[in-house]
Amino acid sequence: MQRKSPVAHRRFVLLSLLALGSCGTDHALAQSTSASPANVAAQEVQRGVSLVLTVDDTDLAVGDELHFHLAFRNASGDAAVVVPPLDGSWGGMRQPAYELVFADAKGQPLPHALGFTPNARCGLTNPIEPKDRRVLGARSKLEIDDAHAWAPSFRVLDHARPGVVSLRVRYRADGLSGATPLALVSNPVELTIRGGNEALWACRNAQVERARQHVYAENTPSRLVARENGYLLVYRRTETHVRPGDTSSIGAVFAQQLGPRGEPVGAPVELARSDNDWLGLVETLDVPGGLLVAFTTARGKEDRDVRLVYVDTSQGAPRPGSIKTISTEPGRPVFLALARAGARAGIVWQGRVGGDEVLRFRPLGLNGEPTGGAVSISSSAGLAGGEMLFEPVGGDYLLAWHQGGPELRLQRLAADGAPLGSAGTVKLADTGTLVALGTLGDRVGIVVGDNGVNHAIARDTMGLHALELSAADFRVLSDAPASPWDQHTARFGAAAWINSRLTRVWSEDRKLVFASEPGAQAPQVLLSQAAGGTHGLWATADKSRILAAWTDSRDDDQRQCAPSSNCVNEVYVAVLDPTGKVLVPPARATRTAVPRPVALHQANWAELCARK
Repeated sequence: MQRKSPVAHRRFVLLSLLALGSCGTDHALAQSTSASPANVAAQEVQRGVSLVLTVDDTDLAVGDELHFHLAFRNASGDAAVVVPPLDGSWGGMRQPAYELVFADAKGQPLPHALGFTPNARCGLTNPIEPKDRRVLGARSKLEIDDAHAWAPSFRVLDHARPGVVSLRVRYRADGLSGATPLALVSNPVELTIRGGNEALWACRNAQVERARQHVYAENTPSRLVARENGYLLVYRRTETHVRPGDTSSIGAVFAQQLGPRGEPVGAPVELARSDNDWLGLVETLDVPGGLLVAFTTARGKEDRDVRLVYVDTSQGAPRPGSIKTISTEPGRPVFLALARAGARAGIVWQGRVGGDEVLRFRPLGLNGEPTGGAVSISSSAGLAGGEMLFEPVGGDYLLAWHQGGPELRLQRLAADGAPLGSAGTVKLADTGTLVALGTLGDRVGIVVGDNGVNHAIARDTMGLHALELSAADFRVLSDAPASPWDQHTARFGAAAWINSRLTRVWSEDRKLVFASEPGAQAPQVLLSQAAGGTHGLWATADKSRILAAWTDSRDDDQRQCAPSSNCVNEVYVAVLDPTGKVLVPPARATRTAVPRPVALHQANWAELCARK
């Protein structure tokens, strides 16, 4: 069963960048007792203490497992405190840190001489208890009961480095409370490894090193708009720097002119940039003669400011104006929403007032200049989720958001943000991702993506739901499928109404399809079989065309592109009419992504080495 976290329509949700971190080969969450850097100077004897290594069998073939024993010896007249291996000690996640260190006959390092295996364990480590601290008396020896405790299997793999190698064990506890600060390396023991493959061993180590330290960049769409003789794409480029023990991202927003077939015309124009932050989620609003582009920037570690730039597109090439600061209030907004009501616009974000999370609104002119102060949407106080949808209703607005769990709230707002009437509440069957909001005469349309199976609900399914509500009191009038519903596939997508016709795209794993007829079994138009997780769908002002943009990795077939390092995840666009007729076939609109390195968990890594 496929279970995914929401990624959702126009908004690219990189919550992992705002949370603790990510689990994987390169990252692990750990306590403050993190391991010291691998290059800490280790000594055979420190404070009179040494680490003694013995090996059961020094002649090993492919498939054999290395078994060894460790003991601490204290030749000094003072007692010391040492700590045997704990969970995470052998994975570089914490102190005490234990590590196998291999070298050749000349003392040159031979990383992963037995063959590299990704560290599958990831998570918080258990706290050290008093019993874990072992007293090593003066002029005494302490045998470690189980040197392999919490360790992976040290097995000789097919891609081991054959020949004679020297093995030591490194112990680091130089930053561990209650333990004697030590950075030790054991005595060497000579091993003979039979079999293996030195070329594969070297290639694998190169992959490992590249994964430890690299830079990659990804492009994600914010908005696609029609312009004379073509289109204009606004997208965010996020550049991520991965270094041992640290991952950070910086970001920029660009506008790319596209020709009538969706092809790039000229170089992208930079609209905004941060050299110490990723710019959050980018929202774009089409206004007469230009665009309003909103984003957030970090202020310290706890807050984010809301920023906005007006982009003049009336003279052809986009020309960004000065960046305006919309809010420096407390809060860490993730989602933003922009809407235009006639000659006015408004922006909504998640802020914090008096310790409570609340949605904030500020009125804008169509050039992005604030026309009033920020006000709170009182009916959103205490909200548990900041995801929101914002649409015009005549000269006013309609705002929808998650208030927590499956509760959806809707509120009409005047042009200055004042509430019009009471908020309405819709109890969804299950928590879902907000995809689209539209006004349909005396009804309100909402598309929700249910992307998980709730086992507390009998025969619960996943898929896109098209809800219709009464515009008068927000009563649910209908709940119909906008995609297939089943228990096996999570579907993420985007939607837009053309008059009363609901057009939508959704992904099924890597496949992206378009549909415009009602129901789960509506005819589908295949747009891609290599789509990523971000999708956008917008109707042109004259309602004659549907503009689609999405991330796509059709050029990212690892088996083909990894050896030459040209894997990319770019933005693709397509244009359709309301019935699904393709007017502009899928076209690659950006070309500035930088590939990630080969994934260490990739099953065909040896094949990639062979293709070098």
